[in-house]
Amino acid sequence: MKEKGFDYSTPLQALGTPENSGEEITKPEIRAAKSDVDCKTRTDLVKIWNGQEAEIQESMIKKNRKDLALLSDAHRKLLAAARSVAP
Repeated sequence: MKEKGFDYSTPLQALGTPENSGEEITKPEIRAAKSDVDCKTRTDLVKIWNGQEAEIQESMIKKNRKDLALLSDAHRKLLAAARSVAP
């Protein structure tokens, strides 16, 4: 993004900036959005980010498999009870 005149330190930083929070879409906002999409496409950010996120989630699922199974069982029982009284 720097090469196109933007100084965002993270891929998500632009979302919270004052210039991108108005009711109307401005030309600078459109320019920033196009630059953002171009940057993310060139760097393959979405694929890399999703891959890393998936690895983190899979690791957390493995660590918490027993607790997740208990939670899933409790949820199934709760749904079954709710369905038994529903008209």
